[in-house]
Amino acid sequence: MYISLRQHFKKWFYHAPVLWPFIETLQGLVYVADYFYYYRMPGHKSRLSVREINIEFASQCNLRCTFCSLDHFKPKQSISEETLELFFSQMLADARFRKVEVINLHNGGEILLHPGGWRCWQ
Repeated sequence: MYISLRQHFKKWFYHAPVLWPFIETLQGLVYVADYFYYYRMPGHKSRLSVREINIEFASQCNLRCTFCSLDHFKPKQSISEETLELFFSQMLADARFRKVEVINLHNGGEILLHPGGWRCWQ
């Protein structure tokens, strides 16, 4: 939502170059305030700032991309349906994860090679 709002403002204020640098400065101040709130202020160890979660369904892939971080020499593993269900139920129940904006279903392995297939994604 924040990114779409930023894009909207960018289109709106594109023709007024004086306002856009001011908005970017305010955005930078918000980032600095978030950093100090989550990492520097007293009690920061009890706060959590998770905004993105990467889930690796399977650690196997049939491609060998040069930029990929997947280690092809390790044993191939897949996440079980029970583990996935437990993770999502605990994530929804835990208030610390209320700021999660993105859940990536790819993290180095090919998601379509999971032996459970579509049952895990339903």
